[in-house]
Amino acid sequence: MNNKPEPFDEMDQAAKGPVEEPSKAEPTKAEPTPSPFGGTDQPDAWKAKAAEYLAGWKRAQADYQNLRRSVEQEKVGMVKYANEALLQDLLPLVDHFNMAFKAVPEKDRTSSWLKGVEHISTNLKQVLQEYGVTVMNTVGQKFDPTQHESVGEMPSEQPEGTVAEEMSAGFLLHGKVVQPAKVKISTGKSK
Repeated sequence: MNNKPEPFDEMDQAAKGPVEEPSKAEPTKAEPTPSPFGGTDQPDAWKAKAAEYLAGWKRAQADYQNLRRSVEQEKVGMVKYANEALLQDLLPLVDHFNMAFKAVPEKDRTSSWLKGVEHISTNLKQVLQEYGVTVMNTVGQKFDPTQHESVGEMPSEQPEGTVAEEMSAGFLLHGKVVQPAKVKISTGKSK
């Protein structure tokens, strides 16, 4: 049996008159049509989705700006401290010059070769300064293990716990310690 209406059945139906439609006493609510975005085709739903997408876009923009800023800071840091390893290799030369000048006999202090060596030492210090290296001031400062390396203690006129004598200079590169100062710490006045 075929459930398909025969053409004559449709004609018979048309002859009988129009088919009664369901009662329209109550207006039927139009069902919302599905939206391609998973919601409904209602204006409020579209506004909510638009606000959600806008908020997501703003978060993505903020994340991107933060990433750009951090990458720029990393670049600046890399350029600022790129020469750190080279400078750490050169810094002992400053100490060697200082120790050599302390050991020069009094009779040779006016010699021209010593003046030339002092000039080389001065030029080295100027180059280091141009790259952002500064010498730490240590004597009389409170001992700070992040900047100083203790090589001993000694009685001195300095208050207890402060640096009494500098054995080897300490250096900062743009404020960052690249070589801690080797120091002796004061135990106070001897009794």
